[in-house]
Amino acid sequence: MQSTLYYKKYCLPCNTSYLKQQLPKTASRELGIHEQVADFVKLRNKLLDDNEFSCRRCIEFSDHLRLTRHLQVLRQKRDELSYQTSAQALLLSEDYGNCLKVLRELNFIDKDNLITIKGRVAAQINEDTLLLTELIFENKLQQRGCSEIAAMLCPLTAQHNATKDKSNERDCYISTTVANGDVINTLKAEVANMANRIDSIERRYGVSDARRGQDPTFGLMEAVYQWAEGMSFEQITHLTDAHEGIIVRCIQRLNEVLKDIRNAGRIIGDNTLVQKMIDTSAAIRRDIVFAASLYTTEEE
Repeated sequence: MQSTLYYKKYCLPCNTSYLKQQLPKTASRELGIHEQVADFVKLRNKLLDDNEFSCRRCIEFSDHLRLTRHLQVLRQKRDELSYQTSAQALLLSEDYGNCLKVLRELNFIDKDNLITIKGRVAAQINEDTLLLTELIFENKLQQRGCSEIAAMLCPLTAQHNATKDKSNERDCYISTTVANGDVINTLKAEVANMANRIDSIERRYGVSDARRGQDPTFGLMEAVYQWAEGMSFEQITHLTDAHEGIIVRCIQRLNEVLKDIRNAGRIIGDNTLVQKMIDTSAAIRRDIVFAASLYTTEEE
């Protein structure tokens, strides 16, 4: 730190009279400071020698020196910002450490911060990674039918609430028109309870809200359930007050989630899970929602 102050005081100022001042002696025990000060002295002596540093004869020397100093300051700021956004700085941040504690608690990494099989599965998930991975490893999907799987996962891709009071979203009861209300609300409870558990762990370790996943929304569960059952798109639009585009986007994103889970199932060797995802994808990939003339979707 002291060596930096010496540099700024005696080597950077634009007024060249500073070059003729004597550097005060220092009793600092900072490692390497004496060698650095000696280097600064040699540099100063070169600056004082017109033969060594002929540009001092330039009539705009002071202006050029000022610009050079300003450029150096900007470069230092750039380097500092680059470091602050680097992986090394991230490792030292408190929020990052808190996230590691959450991953360790959920067994995504071990005590040495090495990725576990659960962590490898999570790496395949692009939508609400923690929640979806927990549902997989808690066997919440393997015993469900295609319509139930579609309804259970759609809260991760939907953008429509089941209630106007967002704070009550996870606790509200979903009233259904066609589907069995008990089935829909049982599926909802599975997702809500898992989300609450993860939130509790994140709060315990002080993870900031900005790092948490998107809150699941349950407003399209019945519509997606009936879509997977074979109901027409026109019919499911009467099961919700959501706009048609929101329904379409939810189902399209749901298909991407199913692909992620299928890939995860292959990693852990769960053929039942893989086949469930293939069958569920086949059940929802139809009609206007995936019509190429209206909507662009990624090929298998």
